[in-house]
Amino acid sequence: YNVLAIDNYSDELTGLKNHKALKKILEEEIIELENQPSLIASIILIDIDDFKQFNTNYGYNVADTVLQKVGLLLANDRRATDETFRFYHRGDEFLILAKDTSATNALKAAERKRKLIEDASFMVDGSAHKITVSCGVTEYKYRLDNYVSLTDRAIDALARAKKINGKNCSKLLV
Repeated sequence: YNVLAIDNYSDELTGLKNHKALKKILEEEIIELENQPSLIASIILIDIDDFKQFNTNYGYNVADTVLQKVGLLLANDRRATDETFRFYHRGDEFLILAKDTSATNALKAAERKRKLIEDASFMVDGSAHKITVSCGVTEYKYRLDNYVSLTDRAIDALARAKKINGKNCSKLLV
């Protein structure tokens, strides 16, 4: 990658790979999965619970700092084969591509990440903030999935998690 490509595929707030990079890398991963049926991969879509309310209560600067810290936690809590992305430019969603990972193991990873964030204290200007996240998990379906169907299923799984009272949970949709 040259500097321009790195800039083009990086989220400027979190330093994670951005939505453009996600689309490119996930499409490349799907081609690899199509060519090698023995390979598996799952994705975990993570959304900060009630973040619009958080923005309203504390302002965008505090919210941006919290997003940066969530991004850092997620980037540090990964295996060598995982890739972490900010799902949309101004959003509070993150996506993890978990290569060589079944849906069951991706759900365990999602729960570990959810608990890590729930247990963290986010210090901003001397004030500690607590947040929770909801996670949607799905596994690539051989010869059935493309970028849209795979991410749509993760979005549906996330929507189911968000409907649970209190949110702060992970749902698997296969």
